Amino acid sequence: MTIPTDARQSGARAGSSWWGDRGVTTKVLSTVALGAVVTGTVGLLGLQALGSTADSADALYEANLQGAVAAADVDGILSDIRVGTRNALLVATPQETQQTLAGVEALREDFDAALETYAAGGLDAQRQEIVDGVEATMADFATFQDSVLAPLALANDVRGWSAANDSQGAPLVASLTEDIQQLRDLEMEEAAAAAEGIRSDYESQRTLALVLMVAGIALTAGLGWFVARGMARQTKRVADVTAALATGDLTVRSGLTTRDELGQMGQALDAAVVELRGVMTSVVGAADAVAASSEELSASSAQISASAEET
Repeated sequence: MTIPTDARQSGARAGSSWWGDRGVTTKVLSTVALGAVVTGTVGLLGLQALGSTADSADALYEANLQGAVAAADVDGILSDIRVGTRNALLVATPQETQQTLAGVEALREDFDAALETYAAGGLDAQRQEIVDGVEATMADFATFQDSVLAPLALANDVRGWSAANDSQGAPLVASLTEDIQQLRDLEMEEAAAAAEGIRSDYESQRTLALVLMVAGIALTAGLGWFVARGMARQTKRVADVTAALATGDLTVRSGLTTRDELGQMGQALDAAVVELRGVMTSVVGAADAVAASSEELSASSAQISASAEET
């Protein structure tokens, strides 16, 4: 269905009239309010983005970095256990061997505590499986140390200790090292993914903020230009009427119909011009009547003078 041209023009005039009827204060403050809304929105989004980034960073620290540190501690204690087991073979006396083996047992307790610390951060199915494997392998390694390597160390059987360690201990240590490294790799991979997510969120928030800023500036500038242009146009019409009045021209009118301050001024000025034109018309009519009466008096005076001369 096609809307008639007159109806479209009437609708456009109605919308324009509605805005034109707003006060000058309302128009100016509308521009300021729009700019304030845009600024507040961008600022709020920025604060939300900062809060989200802080939460993501906390989650990254708690879930991944602490896990990586705990896994590194487990790996370091395993290395200390291996060194302590070897040192038990190298000390000079059986008493020192016993003391060294006691230190190894304490290190195994530290190993279990570090592994519990790692597990306290929360484990998914994959990590739980790896941790269970580490615990089982460590139990086998501890049994091997106590039942095989410790007696050989106490007997100072270097050849037998080396052979047993190479054949039975080395595979267990290799399995432990591989599993612990896998845990560390998982934590670092998730940390890298979390960091990438933080970067992606930042870029999305930055793009949204830039779009809102550009749109807000454009809207604010457009509304400001529209308000300033309308006020300038109304002011010019009023100025045209007053300039015409200064030259004695009473035919110029502003034609303003809005109900804002400038529109009311223009309408009052138009009414004053109409009233002044009526007054001037009355004055001109009275002057014409006086002139006609003066001519009649002049004629009567001439007749009286002529009659006087005849007399």
